[in-house]
Amino acid sequence: MSIQYGDVPEWVASIGTVAAFAAVAVQIRLDQNRRHKQDEYDEQERYRSQATLISSMPGPIEPAIGQRLSDGRSAIDCFNGSSEPVYNVVVGIVFLQGAGPRTTEDMMKLRLKGENREGVPTTTLSILPPGRSRAWVQGTHWTGVMAGRAGTEIAFTDRSGSNWIRRVNGEIEELPSDPLTYFGQFNFNGPYEFQTPEPLR
Repeated sequence: MSIQYGDVPEWVASIGTVAAFAAVAVQIRLDQNRRHKQDEYDEQERYRSQATLISSMPGPIEPAIGQRLSDGRSAIDCFNGSSEPVYNVVVGIVFLQGAGPRTTEDMMKLRLKGENREGVPTTTLSILPPGRSRAWVQGTHWTGVMAGRAGTEIAFTDRSGSNWIRRVNGEIEELPSDPLTYFGQFNFNGPYEFQTPEPLR
């Protein structure tokens, strides 16, 4: 059998065409995967959009008049950078530095266990409006031991009904239920105070 060399250019052209189609198919698949990942990222950002605008930090301390530390109070300044309120707010003081509890859950486990329950530096707000507001917890001694430095955490339900907590280190975590139900498992039970936060300019 003899090779028809006149057909070689056609073979080369055919191979080139197939390779070009394969390259186009691979590029289309890569583009689709990239778009899919971008869509997932965009959807997650929309889902978290209000939560990322909620935060808190320690505010001023009003010392006790007299000997009892519990007569003083500590402020927690809350920030809602969105245009809508959040709900079922639980805000509290934790340790940012020192040997004390670094999360609201650990603070509750430490202070609300057993028969001799102590109070926790935590309060509730029925609503946190847009802007900057201030809430108060009783006591001024919460992180004054073990070279502690105060930080805060804020848990809330956003406008779409999703539940979140902003940790003392700034991270945002989604909660499995609304904050009041979630913290109930750590013996943080009603009746709740449901403060009306003080607006700050």
